[in-house]
Amino acid sequence: MLLTPHLLIGAAIGLKTHNFWLVIPISIFSHFLLDLIPHSHYDINNMKQANNKLKEFAKVILDVAFGVLLCGLLIWRSKFLIYAVAGMAASVFPDLITFIYWQTKTPLLKKFNDFHPKGLHPKKDPPLLKGLVSQVIISLIAIAFMILL
Repeated sequence: MLLTPHLLIGAAIGLKTHNFWLVIPISIFSHFLLDLIPHSHYDINNMKQANNKLKEFAKVILDVAFGVLLCGLLIWRSKFLIYAVAGMAASVFPDLITFIYWQTKTPLLKKFNDFHPKGLHPKKDPPLLKGLVSQVIISLIAIAFMILL
């Protein structure tokens, strides 16, 4: 899944929970739940190939920047800002661990890598449009949750 929906869900969890002991584990758990939903995401094989790393890394940076900017617009005046930021960070933490494993091949992280991207993600990605629609819907739900509830 793209990082923007994860960031939005994490921010929403933080805004509504107001407890670090709950925000962090719930946001991490939300990441795994969202990854179970069929979705489109970056081409994992492109990210591992030397000639495509810079292009794929740029996509990730743009995704994070867009997600942080969107979340920031929604939460910057909230008295629960710190919880929302914690939720955002925790919600993308599993992808950070996966990225670190890909770069370092640290044996300690291998089991996590086997569980997260290999075990949780659907075996076959849906067509691009269908995979993006699911993420837009998730993002809109998170935004509505932050604004309306």
